[in-house]
This record gives sequence, C-alpha cells and structure tokens, in this order.
Amino acid sequence: MIITLTTDFGLSAPFAGIMKGVILLANPNCQIIDLSHNVAPHDIAEGSRVLQASVPYFPRGTVHVAVVDPGVGTPRHIICLQHQGQYLLAPDNGILTPFFHDIDAAYTVKNSSLFLDNPSSTFHGRDIFAPVAGLVSMNFPLELLGAAIAVEDLVRLDLPTATVTPETIIGECIAIDRFGNVACNITREELIAFCPDLADITIIVNELSIQGLSSSYAEGDHTNGIGLINSQNQLEISLFKKNCAKNLHLSIGNEIKILNNRGG
Repeated sequence: MIITLTTDFGLSAPFAGIMKGVILLANPNCQIIDLSHNVAPHDIAEGSRVLQASVPYFPRGTVHVAVVDPGVGTPRHIICLQHQGQYLLAPDNGILTPFFHDIDAAYTVKNSSLFLDNPSSTFHGRDIFAPVAGLVSMNFPLELLGAAIAVEDLVRLDLPTATVTPETIIGECIAIDRFGNVACNITREELIAFCPDLADITIIVNELSIQGLSSSYAEGDHTNGIGLINSQNQLEISLFKKNCAKNLHLSIGNEIKILNNRGG
C-alpha cells in the first residue's frame, strides 16, 4: 500500500511530516513516498506536472495525494479520482487535469465523519487529505467519500499547447529544473511529425539558434544551448554543467520556435 505526497509546503516547516503522522494513524502499514514538497507556492500547474511525470511509474492501488491548494478553506471541492487502478486525491483546482482523459470514477470528498475532529480552515492536508488517503489505501469504498461527480464538471487547467503549422512549431518554456534545464511544451511526437529527421530542425529562443537535437547533456560546445528530448518526452534546452536558464536568460513563458531546415 503506497501513498505519495506532492505539496508546496517546503521542508523547513513540519506540515508534510504532520500529514505523514496522520496517514500512519489511519493506516500504519502503508508506505509513504514524497514526490515533491518543493512545488512553488500556489503553483497548481507545477504540481500538475509533478503528478503527470510520476503517476505512470507506480503500481495499481497507489494513492497520490496532491496538496497545492491556494483555495483551502473556501467552498472548493476536494476530489478523489480512480485512474487506471490508482487513486488521485486533490483539491478540485485543475491539478489533476492531465488525468481527466482516462478516469474510471470521480467523487467529491464530503463525508466529514472521515476527517479529523474540528478541521482547520487552513490545514486540510492534515485534517482531511491525510486521514482520507489512509482509508483509500485500504480499499475504502469511494462512494462513501461523497457524491459522484462528472469529469466535465471538474475544474480544468488551461495548459499551454504548441501551435504547429507546415512551416513552424511555436511553443513555450513551461518548466525549469534545479539544474537550470528548460522544458518546453513541444513533444517528441510533434517534432517527428513536423520533421522526421530531427537533425534537420532549428530551435530558436531569444537570440539563440540551435541546430538539430543532441542525445545527451554532455554534447555541444558548452557555451551555446543544446536541444534534446527529456525523460518526459519533451523538448528541453540545456547547457552542459551549467544553468541554462540563467546563462541563456531563459524563463518560463519564453517562446520557442522550431523550423524545418529542409522546408517540410
């Protein structure tokens, strides 16, 4: 029985640890795995990307708890989704958008008898998410959490997508990791459909022009950026042993343009 945690709580405060204690009170036999507690504060889209990257690599029965919840204490719903044999427990704020295409069941979490007594309006992670996660990890019937909810009624993130024409792909930088590598919202599949030989593309960002794709971080002349496909199947801009975002002045939202050197 595995429960994962994704939050924006950071590691300097006890919030994540307290959640683990409450989970273990509910299910002393579960295994708790931290996906990340360093999601940028209130950054629902970043939390969504953490889940999207992680969930496929866990076994059936895993419960994924995501508490990036700027609406805590408001009438926003808490929801529990069943997805390919796993469970996703989160606020209904769009953080689970990547999974809406393949949901087996969706319920609101309304049954207050499952919560800690007198839930705080500021710490639903402790008082609602944690005890409910412990129960769900023990095959608690989802229909006892609350009412079923249709997927089309869930809050959906407006995630940026690339624009593809015969001449160009226009995307943007969507994430920067701790190494300074910059991920883009352009997938490997989109690139291949646009130009089957990826050596023939040109990547343009700011004043930088990158020819073709590299196969590892160690390629390139170490002064200009390289493009490669990262572990999430996205185009990524990188500098070997350097912070690409800082050195090449890239930031989230930067436009990325792809050209086909052979003209299609």
